Amino acid sequence: MCLSLLPHWEAQTDKGGLLRFQGKGKLFGRLLTQSHGGFLLERVAPQEWWSTRDLVRLEGRLLTFLRRADRLVKVLGELVDPDAVQDVLRRSVPEAVVEAVPHPRAGMELVACGPSAAPLKQACREWNASAPGPQRIRAVMETPIPLTVMGKLDRNRLRSQLSDHPEKLKGIYKKVIFRGYSSKESGPDGMKKYGGGEIP
Repeated sequence: MCLSLLPHWEAQTDKGGLLRFQGKGKLFGRLLTQSHGGFLLERVAPQEWWSTRDLVRLEGRLLTFLRRADRLVKVLGELVDPDAVQDVLRRSVPEAVVEAVPHPRAGMELVACGPSAAPLKQACREWNASAPGPQRIRAVMETPIPLTVMGKLDRNRLRSQLSDHPEKLKGIYKKVIFRGYSSKESGPDGMKKYGGGEIP
Protein backbone atom coordinates (compact mmCIF):
# COMPACT_ATOMS: atom_id res chain seq x y z
CA MET A 1 0.00 0.00 0.00
CA CYS A 2 1.44 3.37 -1.06
CA LEU A 3 0.68 6.46 1.03
CA SER A 4 1.37 10.14 0.37
CA LEU A 5 2.86 11.92 3.39
CA LEU A 6 0.82 14.87 4.67
CA PRO A 7 2.64 18.26 4.55
CA HIS A 8 3.19 18.47 8.33
CA TRP A 9 5.00 15.09 8.54
CA GLU A 10 8.62 14.23 7.83
CA ALA A 11 9.76 10.63 7.43
CA GLN A 12 13.02 8.76 6.91
CA THR A 13 14.34 5.24 7.19
CA ASP A 14 17.29 3.95 9.20
CA LYS A 15 20.00 1.64 7.84
CA GLY A 16 17.72 -1.36 8.27
CA GLY A 17 14.83 0.21 6.36
CA LEU A 18 12.74 0.92 9.48
CA LEU A 19 10.47 3.97 9.42
CA ARG A 20 11.19 7.06 11.55
CA PHE A 21 8.95 10.13 11.57
CA GLN A 22 8.45 13.54 13.14
CA GLY A 23 6.01 16.43 12.81
CA LYS A 24 3.60 18.73 14.61
CA GLY A 25 1.14 15.93 15.21
CA LYS A 26 3.65 13.71 17.01
CA LEU A 27 2.50 10.90 19.23
CA PHE A 28 2.07 11.79 22.91
CA GLY A 29 0.39 8.63 24.14
CA ARG A 30 -0.68 5.08 23.39
CA LEU A 31 -4.27 3.84 23.51
CA LEU A 32 -4.24 0.49 25.29
CA THR A 33 -7.05 -2.07 25.27
CA GLN A 34 -8.05 -3.29 28.74
CA SER A 35 -9.32 -6.75 29.67
CA HIS A 36 -12.86 -5.52 30.37
CA GLY A 37 -13.11 -3.94 26.91
CA GLY A 38 -12.32 -0.34 27.86
CA PHE A 39 -9.40 1.82 26.78
CA LEU A 40 -6.55 3.49 28.66
CA LEU A 41 -4.43 6.38 27.38
CA GLU A 42 -0.80 5.86 28.35
CA ARG A 43 1.28 9.04 28.14
CA VAL A 44 4.74 8.81 26.59
CA ALA A 45 7.65 11.24 26.69
CA PRO A 46 8.06 13.40 23.55
CA GLN A 47 10.90 12.60 21.14
CA GLU A 48 12.35 14.46 18.18
CA TRP A 49 12.08 11.40 15.93
CA TRP A 50 9.82 8.42 16.55
CA SER A 51 11.18 5.03 15.52
CA THR A 52 8.86 2.23 14.45
CA ARG A 53 9.21 -1.49 13.72
CA ASP A 54 7.72 -1.00 10.23
CA LEU A 55 9.81 -1.85 7.19
CA VAL A 56 8.97 0.67 4.47
CA ARG A 57 10.13 2.02 1.12
CA LEU A 58 10.38 5.80 0.78
CA GLU A 59 10.31 7.41 -2.67
CA GLY A 60 10.23 11.17 -2.21
CA ARG A 61 7.08 11.73 -0.15
CA LEU A 62 5.52 8.42 -1.11
CA LEU A 63 5.69 5.73 1.56
CA THR A 64 5.06 2.04 0.89
CA PHE A 65 4.56 -0.26 3.87
CA LEU A 66 6.37 -3.57 3.36
CA ARG A 67 5.91 -5.48 6.61
CA ARG A 68 6.62 -5.52 10.32
CA ALA A 69 10.21 -6.29 11.28
CA ASP A 70 9.69 -7.99 14.62
CA ARG A 71 8.30 -11.42 13.73
CA LEU A 72 11.54 -13.35 13.32
CA VAL A 73 11.42 -16.83 14.85
CA LYS A 74 13.99 -19.58 15.34
CA VAL A 75 13.44 -22.86 13.50
CA LEU A 76 16.10 -25.53 14.11
CA GLY A 77 18.39 -22.79 15.42
CA GLU A 78 18.01 -20.62 12.29
CA LEU A 79 16.29 -17.21 12.23
CA VAL A 80 13.30 -17.29 9.88
CA ASP A 81 11.05 -14.43 8.75
CA PRO A 82 7.44 -15.71 8.39
CA ASP A 83 6.42 -12.50 6.62
CA ALA A 84 8.99 -13.03 3.86
CA VAL A 85 7.62 -16.54 3.24
CA GLN A 86 4.07 -15.19 3.35
CA ASP A 87 4.94 -12.56 0.72
CA VAL A 88 6.03 -15.33 -1.67
CA LEU A 89 2.88 -17.43 -1.09
CA ARG A 90 0.64 -14.41 -1.65
CA ARG A 91 1.86 -14.09 -5.23
CA SER A 92 -0.33 -17.09 -6.05
CA VAL A 93 -2.68 -17.16 -3.02
CA PRO A 94 -3.43 -13.54 -1.96
CA GLU A 95 -5.28 -14.64 1.20
CA ALA A 96 -2.41 -16.78 2.53
CA VAL A 97 -1.15 -16.12 6.06
CA VAL A 98 2.00 -17.72 7.47
CA GLU A 99 2.34 -18.28 11.21
CA ALA A 100 4.94 -19.93 13.43
CA VAL A 101 3.75 -22.56 15.90
CA PRO A 102 5.70 -24.39 18.64
CA HIS A 103 7.39 -27.67 17.72
CA PRO A 104 8.85 -30.05 20.34
CA ARG A 105 12.18 -30.55 18.54
CA ALA A 106 12.54 -27.75 16.01
CA GLY A 107 11.52 -25.03 18.47
CA MET A 108 9.07 -23.50 15.99
CA GLU A 109 7.76 -24.47 12.56
CA LEU A 110 5.90 -22.58 9.84
CA VAL A 111 2.30 -23.27 8.90
CA ALA A 112 0.12 -21.60 6.28
CA CYS A 113 -3.53 -20.65 6.70
CA GLY A 114 -6.17 -19.67 4.17
CA PRO A 115 -9.83 -20.13 3.21
CA SER A 116 -9.08 -22.79 0.56
CA ALA A 117 -6.67 -25.67 1.19
CA ALA A 118 -6.03 -26.86 -2.37
CA PRO A 119 -4.34 -23.73 -3.83
CA LEU A 120 -2.58 -23.14 -0.52
CA LYS A 121 -1.04 -26.64 -0.55
CA GLN A 122 0.09 -26.20 -4.14
CA ALA A 123 1.73 -22.85 -3.36
CA CYS A 124 3.45 -24.36 -0.31
CA ARG A 125 4.78 -27.32 -2.32
CA GLU A 126 6.19 -24.96 -4.93
CA TRP A 127 7.86 -22.88 -2.21
CA ASN A 128 9.20 -25.91 -0.36
CA ALA A 129 10.79 -27.31 -3.51
CA SER A 130 13.57 -24.71 -3.35
CA ALA A 131 13.39 -23.22 0.15
CA PRO A 132 16.00 -24.00 2.84
CA GLY A 133 14.78 -26.55 5.39
CA PRO A 134 13.90 -24.16 8.26
CA GLN A 135 11.87 -21.93 5.90
CA ARG A 136 9.62 -24.70 4.60
CA ILE A 137 5.91 -24.86 5.34
CA ARG A 138 5.12 -28.00 7.34
CA ALA A 139 1.30 -27.90 7.35
CA VAL A 140 -1.72 -25.91 6.24
CA MET A 141 -5.00 -25.04 7.91
CA GLU A 142 -8.11 -24.31 5.88
CA THR A 143 -9.88 -21.55 7.79
CA PRO A 144 -11.44 -18.12 7.22
CA ILE A 145 -8.83 -15.50 8.09
CA PRO A 146 -9.97 -13.59 11.22
CA LEU A 147 -10.00 -9.80 10.93
CA THR A 148 -10.13 -6.97 13.47
CA VAL A 149 -12.92 -4.37 13.49
CA MET A 150 -10.57 -2.25 11.36
CA GLY A 151 -10.39 -5.00 8.73
CA LYS A 152 -6.79 -5.98 9.53
CA LEU A 153 -5.49 -9.48 10.16
CA ASP A 154 -6.22 -10.53 13.74
CA ARG A 155 -3.12 -12.60 14.52
CA ASN A 156 -4.14 -13.24 18.13
CA ARG A 157 -7.36 -14.94 17.05
CA LEU A 158 -5.55 -16.87 14.33
CA ARG A 159 -2.95 -18.11 16.83
CA SER A 160 -5.78 -19.17 19.15
CA GLN A 161 -7.33 -21.18 16.32
CA LEU A 162 -4.00 -22.89 15.64
CA SER A 163 -3.49 -23.63 19.33
CA ASP A 164 -7.07 -24.78 20.03
CA HIS A 165 -7.55 -26.91 16.90
CA PRO A 166 -4.24 -28.63 16.03
CA GLU A 167 -6.23 -31.46 14.44
CA LYS A 168 -7.14 -29.07 11.60
CA LEU A 169 -3.49 -28.73 10.57
CA LYS A 170 -2.88 -30.93 7.54
CA GLY A 171 0.69 -31.92 6.71
CA ILE A 172 1.70 -31.42 3.10
CA TYR A 173 4.31 -34.19 2.99
CA LYS A 174 3.76 -37.90 2.55
CA LYS A 175 7.19 -39.40 2.93
CA VAL A 176 10.61 -38.56 4.27
CA ILE A 177 13.86 -38.89 2.38
CA PHE A 178 17.40 -38.90 3.72
CA ARG A 179 20.51 -37.91 1.85
CA GLY A 180 23.17 -40.13 3.37
CA TYR A 181 24.25 -38.05 6.35
CA SER A 182 25.87 -39.75 9.31
CA SER A 183 23.48 -41.45 11.71
CA LYS A 184 23.94 -38.58 14.12
CA GLU A 185 22.63 -36.09 11.55
CA SER A 186 20.23 -38.22 9.56
CA GLY A 187 17.21 -37.89 11.84
CA PRO A 188 14.41 -35.53 10.77
CA ASP A 189 15.90 -32.52 12.55
CA GLY A 190 19.42 -33.02 11.24
CA MET A 191 18.09 -33.75 7.77
CA LYS A 192 16.09 -30.52 7.65
CA LYS A 193 18.91 -28.48 9.12
CA TYR A 194 21.36 -29.59 6.45
CA GLY A 195 19.05 -29.18 3.48
CA GLY A 196 17.38 -32.58 3.23
CA GLY A 197 13.66 -32.79 3.44
CA GLU A 198 10.43 -34.51 2.64
CA ILE A 199 8.79 -34.90 -0.74
CA PRO A 200 5.07 -34.71 -1.47
